Amino acid sequence: VHRFGPFIGQLTARYFSFYARRARVILALNNGAASNLRAAGVPEVKIVRFPWGIWGVDRTVFYPRTSIPHPVFREPTILFAGRLDPEKGIRDLLHAFSMLAHKYDDWNLFLIGKGMLEDEVITFAKANKLTDRIHLLGWIPSRELPAYYSAARIMVYPSVTTKRGEMAAIQGWSEQVGTVILQSLACGTPVVATRSGAIPEYLRDDCGLLVPEHDPDNLAAAIEKILTDDGLRTRLAKNGERYIAGEFDAKKNVEKAEEMVLSWLRHERMTND
Repeated sequence: VHRFGPFIGQLTARYFSFYARRARVILALNNGAASNLRAAGVPEVKIVRFPWGIWGVDRTVFYPRTSIPHPVFREPTILFAGRLDPEKGIRDLLHAFSMLAHKYDDWNLFLIGKGMLEDEVITFAKANKLTDRIHLLGWIPSRELPAYYSAARIMVYPSVTTKRGEMAAIQGWSEQVGTVILQSLACGTPVVATRSGAIPEYLRDDCGLLVPEHDPDNLAAAIEKILTDDGLRTRLAKNGERYIAGEFDAKKNVEKAEEMVLSWLRHERMTND
């Protein structure tokens, strides 16, 4: 694979360049995608940053709820939702929670999702005497997630960038968006996440806290800061809801995309006429 890396890169660049010459506009999901397009020779004037493909959040589904999501779900809760794989920062989250759990004996960690680290999570909980504080909930349908987001006091999303050759579910990967972050904010739950991939582009500092990758100490400190300050948590929650409503309402973004495409087509028609 490594021998063919440069060849594949050149082929990809030529592919982008070929279509870029014929495209009026190319939508980039994040700054990293835009940078790759520039490196492939796509003119800056053709690149428009827009959440094409994820659109945002369906706010008819993701909004604050008051129902209890699960019999074992209890407060105060730190929540994670996503793949239980190394690149999602699961190990860092476990170590951060271990520090906090021995300081706050009523705090709990719930993990939604499945992945290659499930057994490791169980082993860690047993080794640290946290089997009654760390809970694996498995896979949960998307439409049921809002109740969990709403019931949690905080969502933690500690993704880490991986390089080719590292032990992970996906080799050579960085977070592209972190849709769980947007969904959680829509449900009124603040987020602690890492400065990983495109996460800083999508999580504003008035909606949550960002910490370095692979840093359980700072991760624990950020979680503690939000959970022990009711005023801060309330402000972040309200800001998050407003932020999603203003910029990541899926219905509005689809309508915006439709209008963008129609305007380009109208302009093209006028130019050709």
